[in-house]
Amino acid sequence: LEDRQALAPSGIVLYGESIGGGVAVELAASLSREGRSPFALVLEVPFTSLVDLGRLYYPFVPVDFLLKDRFLNSEKIRDVRAPLLVVNGDRDEIIPFQQGPKLFEMAGEPKNYIKIPGGDHNNLHRNGLQEYVLEFLSGIPSGDWDNGDSEISQ
Repeated sequence: LEDRQALAPSGIVLYGESIGGGVAVELAASLSREGRSPFALVLEVPFTSLVDLGRLYYPFVPVDFLLKDRFLNSEKIRDVRAPLLVVNGDRDEIIPFQQGPKLFEMAGEPKNYIKIPGGDHNNLHRNGLQEYVLEFLSGIPSGDWDNGDSEISQ
């Protein structure tokens, strides 16, 4: 986007869903460390790390040593310097619900969290996800957003 559209990171919203959240967190953290933070980071059904998920699903396998892409979101989220929205459902059958709020707590400000009751890993779009994301994005002031602080809970 920077090269093709001449768009600075400050005009880009990074959106990561499920495993894509690992890529989005990595990019947002990397850009933030360079002083080129994105406009916002949205994480739908995020996880703390692929290592944590691997240990949960395969407790008998040494996932720590086998995983090449570890997606250590819980370590990298601290470096993100952009408004953050974390959304997950309380009935996710793939990623344990607790990982979303845990990752949210590790993040800096400004940040918003939305729990969608009855939402599972694949149906948040049927439970108002788009409206929540648009509301979050429209609430980000253009310019100095570091002073913002809000939390949404549904």
